[in-house]
Amino acid sequence: MFKKALLSTIFMIFMVGCGQIQVGINNMPNSNLNNRGDNVPITVIVYQLSDIKKFEEATEMDLIAKENEVLGRDKIDSIKLQIQPNANASIVKIDKENVPYVGVLVLYADQGKTKIKEFKKTSDIKEDYLIFSISDKDIKALGAKSLVVKE
Repeated sequence: MFKKALLSTIFMIFMVGCGQIQVGINNMPNSNLNNRGDNVPITVIVYQLSDIKKFEEATEMDLIAKENEVLGRDKIDSIKLQIQPNANASIVKIDKENVPYVGVLVLYADQGKTKIKEFKKTSDIKEDYLIFSISDKDIKALGAKSLVVKE
């Protein structure tokens, strides 16, 4: 009886852990140069979302000024942080069942960047990490086995 209860408990812990992924940011070298050519920290807002449509349609200014009004009930949570150049940051561990989408808004020193938002459906990630890799040209959402991603 004790073995059965122990095996059942271990199985439940394993099943609960399987639905979780770690969300991280991989800030590549020279991703955020200012007007003097200095490599400066990048500001990132990570959104946990129940639906992606409002996030896709929102402008950068709408998300910065009034994210709660723009995203409404689709926003589960958000975290704003700065990441140093050529650094990796593990942000949050999420349950894929409770957080169907993760989106990022990247605020560059050079406001002329064209791609400032990216998102990923969490059920599409089969690895342990969902990494948003930020370079000077692009933002990519990748599944990975670790926080460090090489491009």
